[in-house]
Amino acid sequence: MEAVQRPRSILVPVLEGDISEATLARGRSLLVASDARLVLLHIVRRPNAGDAPAAKPSPSADARRPRWRQLAAAARPGCVFVEVVEGDPARNILVEAERFHSDVILLDRPVAETCNAAARATPLTPLLQGAAC
Repeated sequence: MEAVQRPRSILVPVLEGDISEATLARGRSLLVASDARLVLLHIVRRPNAGDAPAAKPSPSADARRPRWRQLAAAARPGCVFVEVVEGDPARNILVEAERFHSDVILLDRPVAETCNAAARATPLTPLLQGAAC
């Protein structure tokens, strides 16, 4: 029987301010008894010229303790890196995965995606189309 190899570097893109419960659970399971580096990559989009400024929502209990922070707390001390980048999500994920030598990338399903809309293009479509698996 072949031993399961634990990841050394886990990249978790954070789109729209947080990650899903599924990504939190999967990330925690990968971090258990692991020395893996956790890279939380916050990707913000550049606003279009005509866009109105976004209204700041009032903080809720979830906003004060977002799931990405819960995932960071599950990692070993000194093994968490938080990066904020602006621009194309697919390109930024690939650049940062190479930079941090990430052997695992945990991707969320876009919030608006449903089973009937699976063929619809999302910001991660170029990344998924080029994936080796």
